[in-house]
Amino acid sequence: MGRKSNDFKFIVGEPDGLHSKVWSVKLRNGDIYIMTNRGNWHKISLHKSGMVHSAITKEKYDFFGMTQKQRLGAQWNKALNINECGNMFNIIFPHSELYCNALDSVPEKTMKVSISSENKSIVIAFLKLRTHEEQVTLELSHTEKIHILHTVKIDKDHYLITCYYYTNRFDTIIKNCRDKLKQHTENIPKPKEGIKLTSGFVTITDTTYQTPYYIEFNINQQPESWSSALAQQSGNCYEAQGKDTGFQFFIDLKKAGMTD
Repeated sequence: MGRKSNDFKFIVGEPDGLHSKVWSVKLRNGDIYIMTNRGNWHKISLHKSGMVHSAITKEKYDFFGMTQKQRLGAQWNKALNINECGNMFNIIFPHSELYCNALDSVPEKTMKVSISSENKSIVIAFLKLRTHEEQVTLELSHTEKIHILHTVKIDKDHYLITCYYYTNRFDTIIKNCRDKLKQHTENIPKPKEGIKLTSGFVTITDTTYQTPYYIEFNINQQPESWSSALAQQSGNCYEAQGKDTGFQFFIDLKKAGMTD
């Protein structure tokens, strides 16, 4: 299944303050799985082939009255050529949707991403790089400053670069998604008895760069009706055009211990 030593976890915020859930990133045979709660309910899959999935797990979709086809919230194909880097997936953590209940424990070595003092959203971006080089310079179409969280080698010529930035440019989209989410949860079957949901999500696509985004919403702080159903909105994609300006950062893969 691959080396578990390459797996890592991260959390946005502080366990005893505002925070996200703890997220796990697992590497298995060239595939990458991004999830919370051990992936029992939902996972994001970045496959070696370039296919990207955001889906409810096979074991749980029937709890929400979904069919096998409906559980696949969104999918993209983002295969890379040699010396190419792709923005494979992004998770947006709106400041307003972070949790305030203290976590009892956080796994050791969990990486922490500080929240913004200006109430900006935090975006975690998962970049996949294919190269034989030991040093690379990446050009990203961003006006925001990029911070590197973690870099790991996937196989002989693929690397996963996890980075983050702070922004307000998704505020309108977040509001629209929150409204769509509320409408959606009012029209789908209730989960089976005994299940209490604490979060929901919306998947959107940047139509300029065909980049997928996942936005997590805190259902606990929403009206009671929101907690009656899984919050998944996959039918509509929202446009999130970025400005065509570049932000550059340099990565020394050999120095980071990521090359043979």
